[in-house]
Formats: sequence, structure tokens, C-alpha cells
Amino acid sequence: MMKNTWITLAFVALSSALWAQGNCSEADQAWMAENQSLLESLTNQCGFECATVEDPDACVAECMEANTELSSSCISCFVEQVSCITSQCLFICISGTEEECADCIEEFCLEDFYICSGIDDADGDGYNSLIDCDDNVFEINSGAEEIWYDGIDQNCDGLSDFDQDMDGEDAAEYGGTDCNDQDPTQQGGQVWYYADTDMDGYGKTTTGFPACNQPPGTSTLAGDCDDTNPFVYPGAPATAEGFDNNCDGFIDADEEYLCVGDYDLNGAINSGDFLVVLGDLNCTENCTADLTGDSIVNIDDILAFLGIMGTLCEAP
Repeated sequence: MMKNTWITLAFVALSSALWAQGNCSEADQAWMAENQSLLESLTNQCGFECATVEDPDACVAECMEANTELSSSCISCFVEQVSCITSQCLFICISGTEEECADCIEEFCLEDFYICSGIDDADGDGYNSLIDCDDNVFEINSGAEEIWYDGIDQNCDGLSDFDQDMDGEDAAEYGGTDCNDQDPTQQGGQVWYYADTDMDGYGKTTTGFPACNQPPGTSTLAGDCDDTNPFVYPGAPATAEGFDNNCDGFIDADEEYLCVGDYDLNGAINSGDFLVVLGDLNCTENCTADLTGDSIVNIDDILAFLGIMGTLCEAP
């Protein structure tokens, strides 16, 4: 039986050449690129079936037309190839080794087939446009070693150049979400952080960004409606200074402005208020005059009051 390479060698040669001007159109090229295995087996099949018929050229053409989407002009190149092999290399391909058969076909039949189909290797790297994604650069082809993170698909696999562990996620350093692009079992890992200018544990929602490690001055919590005031954040206690301390969108009753120390609410901190402090002395629970916030009214609160005595209250 004739060696398997006698028909397929011409097509296998497509792996080392680029489609240039010839009988095969762009549509032909696209079909071949998607059906290389089918075409390889089909050329063998058609060649074997037609080798002994009265009109082998018409037989091969009919066989390929029935089983491919190639144009008649492109199929004619394969017909000529079969005819050349039959006339020039039939005996060698039947009786000799596959290597001897291949050498005969290369010597007598490949050049004309290349011209007919328009095969050429523009950059001389041994790969055609079916598998060479840039036939103008020698270092880029389907057999090249990939150089990661340079933005160039050296090996023409069509996959992301920023996903070295091939887990489907680009490295975080290059705009992706993968915090460990050396381990395909570890995907993602980024957390959203929010700039926390006032360091109250909450950041402004509009300042969020993803990162693998928490940058300084950020928080994982959002919703701060005033990131310049450390007493304003979601759930913050009221300070009675006229701020929306808890960020609920309203100035609640306990958040309304209250002049600290003006216990008689006359707009000034004076002796009348001092009497309230003295009356609250030694209080340890729900203390009105606890100016220091330590849940007890003592000498510290008296000193604090004396420091603000005489102040006129003005709303912020």
C-alpha cells in the first residue's frame, strides 16, 4: 500500500508556509484553518480511492468537492499535486520508505503546488498564516516560546499574555484580578478598598478600588458621607454638633447642634451652667455635665467647664 504521506505531505507543508496570491481564496484559507485534520485525512482518502480509476484527476476533484467547502480553483491545486505524485513518485511511495516518498514529493511536486495554492513563508520561520499569527516577525509563530506580560502572543495560541498560570484570570498587576498568577489553583484574591482620609474606619464609596493587599489609609468598609470628619460615618454616635453623624441622610434630634456646656440653653456658658456642673458632681450614670466623657463628673469636668466659661454659643 502507498505510504500515508504521498497525498498529505502537500497539506502538511501548509504548516510551514503562508497563503499568498494563488488559487485559494481567503474563504478557502479560513476553511482549511478550521479543518486541517479533516483535510489531511480527506486528501489521503481521495488519493487512494482515485489512484486506479480511468480519470483520477476528475475523481479527486469530485471527491474533494463533495467533502469540503473549498472552491474549485483551490481544489485544482490538490488535483495537480495528486497527479504529480502519481506520475513522479508512485513507485517510490509504494515500495520505498515514508521518508523516501516524502523526499520525492518535495523534490518534484511541492514547488508547483506552492505556486498554485499561493503558499509562502514571509518571515521564514517555518510557519504559515493558518497557525502563524504574525508572519512578518520571525520570532512569532505557533512553535515559539511565550514571553509573559509583554503584550505579545509569541506562540499564537490566542490566549491572554497576562495569564501565565492559565486559570482564565489575568494577573492583578496587569489589570486582572488574579493575585497569584503562578498558581492555577488560586484565582482572584482582590478585595475592594476605600480611601479613608479621616481614618474613622469607613471610606467614601466613590473612592473604591480593587487591590491584592490593603494600601495605607484605606478601609474595607464604605458609606462615609463625610470623609474629612472622623466623627461622621455609618453608625457613628451623635455629637450634637449639627452633623449627620450616622450618615443616614438626616440630622437626627440628638445630632442637632447643642452648645456643650450651655445647660440652661441661653446661648452662653456662664455661672448658671456652672451651678449645673456643681449639682452633677460625683454623678456616675447619665451625667448631664460629663464634659470629659469618662462617665463621671469630678474635678476634671469642673476644670473643663472653667476653660469654656464665658463662651458665647454660635452654631457651626
